[in-house]
Formats: sequence, C-alpha cells, structure tokens
Amino acid sequence: MKYPQAFKKLMQMHQEGEQGIALVLVLLMGFLLITGSSALLVRKLVERKVGAFASYQQMAENAAISGFNHILSQLNNPSPTQYKGYLYEVDNFPKGDLQWININNTETSKAIELEEICTPTLGSAALPEHPEKGKIWPIDLLPLANNTSDAEFTLRDDGSKPVMAYYRLREFDSSFASDQATGVFSIEGLIKREDAVLARTLLTRSLDIKFVVATNADWAIVNATLFKDIERLEIKGEGIILVNKSEFWEKNCNQQSLENDIAFNVYGSTSPLIWPVRERGIPGPVLYEQQRQDDAVDNEIRVWSFDDSGLLDRGSNCAEIACVRKESQTSNDSFISASSTGSIIQDSSNNTIILKENGLCDEGEPGSPCHINIEYLNLNNTKLLIENEERPIVIHLLSPNTSAPSPSSISTGSIALKDGSMLCGVNTNSSECNNKAEHLVIVNGPNDGDYQNGCSSTQGRLSFGRQNLPAALLTLQSGTVSIDQDASIRGLIWAQNICGNNNKLIIDSAEVIQDTEKAWKWRENNLWGGNGRQTIRGIRGSGMDLFEKF
Repeated sequence: MKYPQAFKKLMQMHQEGEQGIALVLVLLMGFLLITGSSALLVRKLVERKVGAFASYQQMAENAAISGFNHILSQLNNPSPTQYKGYLYEVDNFPKGDLQWININNTETSKAIELEEICTPTLGSAALPEHPEKGKIWPIDLLPLANNTSDAEFTLRDDGSKPVMAYYRLREFDSSFASDQATGVFSIEGLIKREDAVLARTLLTRSLDIKFVVATNADWAIVNATLFKDIERLEIKGEGIILVNKSEFWEKNCNQQSLENDIAFNVYGSTSPLIWPVRERGIPGPVLYEQQRQDDAVDNEIRVWSFDDSGLLDRGSNCAEIACVRKESQTSNDSFISASSTGSIIQDSSNNTIILKENGLCDEGEPGSPCHINIEYLNLNNTKLLIENEERPIVIHLLSPNTSAPSPSSISTGSIALKDGSMLCGVNTNSSECNNKAEHLVIVNGPNDGDYQNGCSSTQGRLSFGRQNLPAALLTLQSGTVSIDQDASIRGLIWAQNICGNNNKLIIDSAEVIQDTEKAWKWRENNLWGGNGRQTIRGIRGSGMDLFEKF
C-alpha cells in the first residue's frame, strides 16, 4: 500500500519529535547523575573536613591535658633543690604585676609576697627555661614534645605539612580560705600546621593545695614571734627555729643576722636553722581536740590550782597545795582540797604530789587524751607528777580572759616552777619522769594570755629553769615562756614570746617529732600538715574539668 505524501511527512515529523524528547531525557538524567555524584562528593569532603576538625579538636584537648600535667610535674617536683611549689602562692594573670616571672624581678617582686619569706626562687628553683630564647615558661607557647630532631614528625600523616601540638598557661588563680586552699589553672592547647591554627581549646581545672612539713628536720622545734635576752639557744637533734614576722618586716635571709635577732649564740644541726615566716601565727589547742575527754565530776568540768607558798587565799575549805573547784563555782569558798577527791596522792615527806591516772577523766575511753584545766600553778619545792603512761594529758591554762571554763579571782593562766620544784609525766605507780613529751601538753587559746606586753606579760606565762620541766609540748598560742635559770627540756616550744633573762635554753628534739606524730597522728589522719618549713603540693580537687572551644 502506498501512503499519501502528506501522511509520510507527518510520520517523519513525529519521529523527529520523539528523538528530541529522548535527548532531553538523556540530558536531564545526566544532569541528575552529575548533581547526585557531586553532592555525594561534597558530602564526603565535608564529612572528611568535619572529621578532621573533630580529630584536631580532640588533639587540642589532649594537648591541654598533657600541658597541664607538664606544669604540675614542675610545681610538684619532689627534689628539694628544684622545689617550685611556692608558685602555688602566686597568682598568674597575663599582662599584670602578678605573674610567676615577676618573682625574681626587682621592680615587680614587691607586689609578690611569699609566706615562707626565704624560699629559694633562683637557680634550680626558678622557672624552667623555655626552649625558645626570649620566651617565658609556661606563659608562651610550648611544644608538647621537642620535635626539632625529627623534621618529618607529625601528629597527622596526611601527606601535607607537619601537624604539631602546643600548650601554654593562660591563667592561674589561687584562693586561701581558712579551711581549704585551692588553685584554678587555665591551660590552652593548640594544634598548628606551621602558622595556621587548626584547633584550640581551653582547659580549666581546679586543684586542692596542701601544705605539709615533709621531713622531721623541717619541723619547728621552736616557734615564736619575740625572742629576747637569750644567752644561748641550742637544739640537740633535728628541727628548725621558726620566726613569725609581720607583713611590714623587711626581707632578710642572712642566717647570721637572723641568729643575732634571736640569741647571743644559736646552735642546731639543721641548715638553714632559722626560717622566717610572714603572719602565720602560733598553732592553738585545736590540734589536740581529737577524742578529747574532759576532767569532770558530776558532769561539770573541774578547775585545778597549785601553790606551795602559803600566800594564796583559796578560802577556808582548802589549805593544801592542791585545790580543785567546779567550773560554775568561782567564789573562794568553792575550793576544796584535792586530796579529798581521791584524785591525788600527796607525800609530804618528799614534797611530791601525784595526779593519778584513774582519778582524772575517769569516765573517758581508755587511751583518749585527758584534758585538765589549771588556773594557777606556783611551786617552789614541790614536785607535781602526772601519770600519763597510757594516754596524753593536755593542760589548759585558765586565765581571766578565758570565757569557758569560768575563771575565778585567782586565775592567771600561768605556771611558775622555781628552785627545786618540778612538773613532769610519770608512768603508773612510778615517781620517775618518763620524758614522754608527746604525753604532756601545755596549751592556751588565742585570747588567754597578754602576750602583747612582751616579756612583761603576767597572764598565760610559763616560767621555769634548770630541769623544772623535763619534757613537754608547749603550745601557747597567746602565751609567754620565761627562762628564769639555765634550762633544758625535751619537746617543743611554740609561744608568742620567749624571754631568756640572759639564760641558756637547750631543747632536746631527738625523736620528738616521730613520737608526737605517733601519739597524735596529725599527718597520718590528714588532720594537719605540721608546723615548720612547709612543702606545698597540688592534688586533684573535686571540681569538674571544663573544656572551652574557641
């Protein structure tokens, strides 16, 4: 069959139309494929970039943590010759006077005062050197590792230029509250490829700051603010002389000059022997509060007094050397003879009074420290012996300034041991002093004495000489120790004032610190770091780490 010419032309036009549509469809399909593959490629590239950034950010966080550990290792360096714990006392703020580097700068160090005034800050104790000349550790950027020996070293092997980790200290802020010292570090971690910063983070971490007397040789055997008219001061054994200075004292660390301020002659085996501290004060009775048992009768604290001069009026109910009263009864008629209580044994033939262990704090737990209150003690020829073999005895000096227990008209809070008198601890059923200084403690509180009057003070004053006080721990927070004759004692003397009256004082410290720590367990139970030349350490606090990306 033959088609008309017009029909053939129409068929040809139809076929050409179909070919055009197919071409459009092919082009559209190709565009969609190209677009999809491009989107997939872009997505993969973005994921790779995001993954790389996350990886760099993680590296920056690790750099900050590692940098913090590097700084902490320097501050907590256990070597005495490389000690840098003093830096915990100094805030470090960028572009301010308070910066670690300013400690040894003559012009700027005036704004920085260390409590332990003569702490070495030069030489091996100074800030470590920065690997780049002219820069400051750890304020300027520090490489996390020294990579100069390996030109090919990189944290990320991606065929590009090396990736390096750095850190620096942005800020350190310390706080010294009465109950807890803390320090907050801000450490910056960076990841760099040459000059380009790939990631950075800021780590904020807090530490608890601990003050500890690290060795027995660093303990204060003597601690006072005022030393006056001492002919000779000698420590036989380990330990130092701790001197309290005011905030206005001009720094002077010359040992000979310091010795001249203390006594005509000063001797001791520890070096440096004299250690000045600024505004630290004298430790108080709170050190001896653990497991405290008070000497009481009928649930009321007893107050003791001793006098063998026969001149002290304590009413008609007590004509003996040892008298006692209840806390709430302060009139003269309140005193009764201590022998009537069964707490003492008095031997007039050899002038001896023994305070029996089973007559003091008789309701207390075995071995717990027994605390007794003495408002007046003046002995000329009497030996006062206190049984303390199994437990420590803590004597509180009760003065007119004491709020509790209530003082009476005879209260002075003072002890005077003269001539042939003696005060010492003895074992049960013995009359020989046991020399257990850690078991005979004499204390007063911050307001009990009138130490402001220096060597003229009359309250909270402890006077002795010779061997009147063979062994004891003297912790007179507001008291004065007066040496009336050349004297020797085994133990510790911590008092506001030590007045020599041109006499000699020899202190036997052999094994005193070990025995005291064994008896009171201050450091073992984390109750107290000790009194003396302190070592400062940072330990992990309870705060959470904070990472800030920027």
